[in-house]
Amino acid sequence: MQWRYLYSLSLFLLFSTSLAAQDLDSLLNLNAFTAESDLQKILNKNVAVSTQKLSSRETPGIISIITSEEIQNSGARDLIDVLRLVPGFDVMQDLQFVMGIGLRGSWANEGKVLVMMDGQPFNDLLYQSVAVGNRFPVDAVERIEIIRGPGSAIYGGSAEYGVINIITKAAESLNGVTVYGTGGFHADAIGRTNFGVMAAQKSDVLSWDFSAFKGSGIVSDQKHHNDNIQGTYTNQNLSKVSKADPTNINVGLKYKDLSFRAMYENFETSDPLVFVSFKNLFTDLRYNWNISNKLKLTPQVKFYRQIPWSYGSKETNTPDFEAIAT
Repeated sequence: MQWRYLYSLSLFLLFSTSLAAQDLDSLLNLNAFTAESDLQKILNKNVAVSTQKLSSRETPGIISIITSEEIQNSGARDLIDVLRLVPGFDVMQDLQFVMGIGLRGSWANEGKVLVMMDGQPFNDLLYQSVAVGNRFPVDAVERIEIIRGPGSAIYGGSAEYGVINIITKAAESLNGVTVYGTGGFHADAIGRTNFGVMAAQKSDVLSWDFSAFKGSGIVSDQKHHNDNIQGTYTNQNLSKVSKADPTNINVGLKYKDLSFRAMYENFETSDPLVFVSFKNLFTDLRYNWNISNKLKLTPQVKFYRQIPWSYGSKETNTPDFEAIAT
């Protein structure tokens, strides 16, 4: 009995020593004698949101990658649904029914989480906020990369809580034409009707992509109780007095190591009394200069023109606040 115990202990120590002897490279290259699984493909794919072009196995951070297949299988209809799949994320309400991002129980909308789509930051230049809710086309998404933790050292002050990087199919993997549309319905109202088109052609020398997205939606189908300074009370059906209407046009062009992207975006939402709109124009020109295997320079010119948080009374349909930020 004692001999068998010592034999088992010796085998355990030998096995533990062999495991400890395995270095990181051997673990990273560990694979079975089968074709690469879908999980292995995801783990081995380079993550654009990380400091370098590292795989999700190698990236030193808490990173969540949500693929288009996962979005489809989850039944997500909006970026809000996708974010709620990630631990710590939720959505909170700002002014005029504008929805913003919450992270780990904190209000993270004003300059605490950076949101990008195809490399263009959607945080507005006035308050660094990002309105969500029927704004981003989840049917056009190739994958969403999320850093849960500080990213300010790389991306600046707006990434102190985290980074959300949305990569579209047209910019990443599409080589052809795709048309899509979605509809959502409440019991007595139409929740949203969105449609879009994507086209792209990829080659080693010249690549281009184009996508357009247009939609119409509501904030809610519930009753809204409102009391004003005169002491009168009204109950309104939000399906008739609120909206969440997105528009997005996205164009990319790449010739060898020179790339250009331009994007126009307009998101309109409202509560029963006040309308709000966010208008954005992004342009980005960059050149990847590979000096050596260990050194790369990227000269880059960006221009943003925004009219964020333009709001006014729905009775006059005239903005009370409209500031241009460049």
